[in-house]
Amino acid sequence: MEIIRALKKILLKAQNFLISSETMEKSKKKWSELAKQNAKYVIWTDKENASEEEFRASGKEAYSQYVAHDAFLQKILGETQTKSALDIGCGIGRITEFFIPDFNQVYGIDIASGMIEQAKQRLPDPRYHFFEGDGLHFPIPSQTIDFVFSFIVFQHMPLRETVESNLKETFRVLVNGGVAKIQLRGTEVDKRQWFYGVSFSQDQARRLAKECGFEILKIEQETDRHLWLWLRKK
Repeated sequence: MEIIRALKKILLKAQNFLISSETMEKSKKKWSELAKQNAKYVIWTDKENASEEEFRASGKEAYSQYVAHDAFLQKILGETQTKSALDIGCGIGRITEFFIPDFNQVYGIDIASGMIEQAKQRLPDPRYHFFEGDGLHFPIPSQTIDFVFSFIVFQHMPLRETVESNLKETFRVLVNGGVAKIQLRGTEVDKRQWFYGVSFSQDQARRLAKECGFEILKIEQETDRHLWLWLRKK
């Protein structure tokens, strides 16, 4: 079985090499269309026709698991109620919503204009700040964010260069000593799938984070798909 799995991985890598990668322009168009069709489902694919209550509950659970109850993260973050947070790939605010009241100001960016429009409607509180990005640069001033978070977003980025650009932007907007918790895709996936994104091994992720200037605090493979990085700006 191990040999068969290894052969399948080799074939998938070879196939993906032959298929051209999605451009950022195509990515923006794709996600904008998906936002119009069923924003909740493409953000949280566990249930196709989730109610608002179910959708909010899923976001609260994810925030609790990956931020509020991450003991390692809480230790390195310290007191957060006077700090700012940025959610990369915020969608319509599924997880972003629950950063308040733990954080003072919360920012969300997404490449899909439709997602940002819905996020602003769902969360009109002035402590939330939502921006449409181009997928490579953040419309946020340098050294203004204390904590950057991203879950099930980088795993859809089509190129290593896109991931690198987003990590460099994360480094730029963080204050000195600021912390980031980022999830990357840990296993190869077929480029023909709408949810495709470039994958990384732990060694590849470690090298890239160092190249972007980060101090690596922790790397953990939660599942085959979820590779987590805890990073700090020195």
